[in-house]
Amino acid sequence: MSKHKKRSLKRLIQKAERRKYEVVEADMSDRAKLYAAYKKGKIEDSPFPEGLEPLEFSKVLDSIIGTSKLITFRDRHELPKVFISVAKGPPDVAHAVWMPWTTPREKLEIGVLFFSGMSSASKIATIVQESTLPYFERLCRYGILRKVGHIENMFGENPGTLFQAKELKTPWIKPIEV
Repeated sequence: MSKHKKRSLKRLIQKAERRKYEVVEADMSDRAKLYAAYKKGKIEDSPFPEGLEPLEFSKVLDSIIGTSKLITFRDRHELPKVFISVAKGPPDVAHAVWMPWTTPREKLEIGVLFFSGMSSASKIATIVQESTLPYFERLCRYGILRKVGHIENMFGENPGTLFQAKELKTPWIKPIEV
């Protein structure tokens, strides 16, 4: 990693840490906020079918999560910004659902904190749709991720792109344990 990339990554991580995001396992109040956002139709690229009642939504959410852990980043006002499902395995696989009130800047900061923190604890990969490709390419420019390849027909007829977190050996990155 070049000096310039390392310096800009460190600055971004410091800014994100000043916002004091809390990384916790999602509880029932977080799930209720996720359902409220779903009901209003505010979740982009929603993995949930339309017209679900709360119990059905909970069952679908549990089937999506499966044996993985559902974590969330909360701001200082206890609002969840993103729900991330992390399936353990070599490598760990992450899937995120962003809340509608999360700004693009917060998405970038949370992405940097998540992938840099997870990569120091274990190997992690994610498969993304074409609509979210610019976000992940931006994380690649910070030196956190690398594009590994394309997967045909991953999302129905649409291809997916596989990204893997780089292992960063810097003392100023705090590991995230899931």
